[in-house]
Amino acid sequence: MSEKLLMGEIVPEEFDNNFHERVFFDYLSDAYSQFFAGKDDFSESERQLEQQFDNRNAERLADIERLQEENDQLVRELTQLNIDAVFSSFCLCLMDSLLSKR
Repeated sequence: MSEKLLMGEIVPEEFDNNFHERVFFDYLSDAYSQFFAGKDDFSESERQLEQQFDNRNAERLADIERLQEENDQLVRELTQLNIDAVFSSFCLCLMDSLLSKR
């Protein structure tokens, strides 16, 4: 089982929803495997780790941009609804005023 874990074939349940821990665990597993194979240059593992975080950050930035656009649209809609409500209220008051003068 530990061999499958180190080879990335299985992922511990606690890592399923925790990207940072899973990625770091993968990095450490890879680095240890390289170390035990007699290698002492982990630059490729570090590059992969950096790339995974860069990819995740790009996804989050895209999410933020999408949410900001949605928020901006909702603010515009709310503003328009408030304008419409004020206008409707004004019209009702005007109508009441005109009708009461009859």
